Amino acid sequence: MDIPTVAAAAVVAWSVAIAGHQAGHALIATALGASVDTVTALGVTGRWGALRTPGTLMTSVAGTSVNMLVMAGAWGRMRPTGSPGLREVVAWLLFAASGWTVAGHLVLSPVIGAGDWMTVVDLFANRGPLRASTFVTGLFVCGVIWKGTHETLAPVTGGGPEGSRVTCARRLTRTAWVSGTVSAALAGAATGIWGPSDAMLTHTGQLLPDPTLLGGVVGLCAAFIGFGLMTAPTMLAPVMVKERPVPGPPLEVTRSVPMLITGVFFAVLLIGALGPGVTLAPH
Repeated sequence: MDIPTVAAAAVVAWSVAIAGHQAGHALIATALGASVDTVTALGVTGRWGALRTPGTLMTSVAGTSVNMLVMAGAWGRMRPTGSPGLREVVAWLLFAASGWTVAGHLVLSPVIGAGDWMTVVDLFANRGPLRASTFVTGLFVCGVIWKGTHETLAPVTGGGPEGSRVTCARRLTRTAWVSGTVSAALAGAATGIWGPSDAMLTHTGQLLPDPTLLGGVVGLCAAFIGFGLMTAPTMLAPVMVKERPVPGPPLEVTRSVPMLITGVFFAVLLIGALGPGVTLAPH
């Protein structure tokens, strides 16, 4: 298994999860009449006065809705028809990255008291019970995604001796997690240093000076907690692979120059463009 190729595929998958999530918010908000200023790796800034309650609700859930669509598409592509290879790896990474983004938002929003789903909860009077139910729902979704993560990893790694399959799965998941988390953290730091700081702290009403080193630290930590930690369970999935033997040839990922170029391209867009933010309207 060529590690640089897998790392590039992971950057693509994680970039799609992050950029697709934020683009979903921005597109729905714009379609419903809000004025979107900037789309960053950590959030969307704008003027939301034109949104009524249904519009706020739809804008808030648009991010995770995009992630769910990516999951559904990836699910249909990760089943190998012959010897499993790069296509199945990319599909599994898209499934895992977007799936854990959905699960993580449901769990983290009520814990930290901010985020997509707390915006939904804040629309209703019975805020406390809804916050608790969102957290419980998030735990249930985590269980579903966890089950799907390790069950779908088994066909991706293919057949072969048990020891080599588990080793291959560990290399795949660890490479993917490190590559995705580092790129997300760097994008978060870029948002904190060069992007609009209220993309991170808009729910608390606090603004950091812009640009600022402190903003970079906060952005890096926010991205790591919000993305690195929520996708960490993917690294535990290989322990389950040996319990689900798959007949046929083992996974084979050779060096792919197009995938390496694509990974670099997505990393540049995620960190260099979505980090400082894509400006859609003048401030």
